[in-house]
Amino acid sequence: MDNLTAFLAWWGAAISTAVLVWDVYKWRKTGRPELKVRAHGDMQDAHSNNPQKYVVIHVTNTGDKPTTLSSISFRYYKRKPRKWLKTVSDKRGIFLEPIRATAELPYKLDVGAEWSCLVYQSEEIEQMVRDGFFYIEADDSSTSNAVKNARTRLLLE
Repeated sequence: MDNLTAFLAWWGAAISTAVLVWDVYKWRKTGRPELKVRAHGDMQDAHSNNPQKYVVIHVTNTGDKPTTLSSISFRYYKRKPRKWLKTVSDKRGIFLEPIRATAELPYKLDVGAEWSCLVYQSEEIEQMVRDGFFYIEADDSSTSNAVKNARTRLLLE
């Protein structure tokens, strides 16, 4: 009987610890905005003979609070950045004049809303994509003092 009691005590402790961890995880993930960025390169205008290539950028708020999209930028690394190390980017930049943007920046992104734009795909961008790791970032200025960003790696075919 003592073995059964000890087993049930351990079982209850394990279950309650798992529930506590799950509740902390839910608490940390809810009640905040979360941006998702998608980028596609090598796009051209289908209705003209213009050889100019573009990068299409889509930013979606997948969180459960509205936020303000403040800017679209990029980072370039010669070697793959590691999440657990603070890797300094070899080059950083901002896209000042997006083309055919859904709206001017800064732009309030409601829950589930999407913002998109085009940027020129220059030879310099193509070279950085080929030579290393090129990320497009969406900067978010939410209600907290911390600026958050979401990013995606741009790959060309």
